[in-house]
Amino acid sequence: MAIKENELPQALPNSEVSKQESLLELSADSSVLSRYLTSSYEFYDINNIPIKDTLWNPETGEFILEFITPETSQAYEGICHGGFTAMLIDSILRLPILGNKYNRDDFTDMVSIKYMRKVEVGATIRVTGKIDPNNEGQVKISAYIVDTSRPTKVLAKGSLSIDKKTDTYTSGESEDMYEGEDGVTLGELSKEHDMLREYLLSSADFYNINNIPINDAIWNEESGELAIDIETSSINQAEDGLCQIGYILTLLDSIAGFPVFLKSIKEEKIALSDELTIKSFGDIKVGSKIRVVGKIQSIDGKKSKSKASVLDMSDSKGRVLAEGSLTMNIL
Repeated sequence: MAIKENELPQALPNSEVSKQESLLELSADSSVLSRYLTSSYEFYDINNIPIKDTLWNPETGEFILEFITPETSQAYEGICHGGFTAMLIDSILRLPILGNKYNRDDFTDMVSIKYMRKVEVGATIRVTGKIDPNNEGQVKISAYIVDTSRPTKVLAKGSLSIDKKTDTYTSGESEDMYEGEDGVTLGELSKEHDMLREYLLSSADFYNINNIPINDAIWNEESGELAIDIETSSINQAEDGLCQIGYILTLLDSIAGFPVFLKSIKEEKIALSDELTIKSFGDIKVGSKIRVVGKIQSIDGKKSKSKASVLDMSDSKGRVLAEGSLTMNIL
């Protein structure tokens, strides 16, 4: 049974104006929106995402953000990181239900991102999102990204749904509770692999500003697992002391993707994200200690599938807070 749209508090005030309004203008009349923009300011500022310039069309219910992708979003040279793309889509997906206080003990967030074409650094893009009106009362929001120079070509699309929790991951020991004693850090490994070193240098700004010490992630060749320990900080905040789901998407995209990347560079190939799906099972708070563990599930020709989990390190059994599944194209 899904949460119903009419059970969700309206984040934005009713408006009879026909013109589009910016979030900054709307925040003057919405304490929820004003609080969100204030508490998440640092996250959007360091990622150079002008979220306050997002426009709302009260007639169509659409949220629209248009801006130039920054150099700090780079993964491969000239290409935005898949985590940045996911971050953008998630930000727009959240706006229609901003202020909803559903209990995560009862409900599960599921976000799905489809990477269709590369998002280039320095491109002017448009991100659009709205509640899906044809979802039989369930809460589902859809969003997509286009390059304004080619508006008919969708670069990426995503959806957010909120459903009654049916999974059993609210407690218990994770199968991914990797201790990480045996292995080598990506920083050390990069000394032996030119492609890895070049990628880490190219994407360094993106990882550094988002509090992801990717060079310290530990790779275990034998098990095929990658693990990283992180203490979340205020720069990852959404509201009320909770981390941005966009930040969690970035973590899962990276840690699920790197094992495939490390396998592919041996053949001097590159791996690009194709589709990322995550489920959130619990709140991830600012200042919490988490472990993210990723592992390849299968590689079939030019297609791979991997998974990653976010574990609560304050829980002796490593409670799963979120998990993701990632498919990649190997070129």
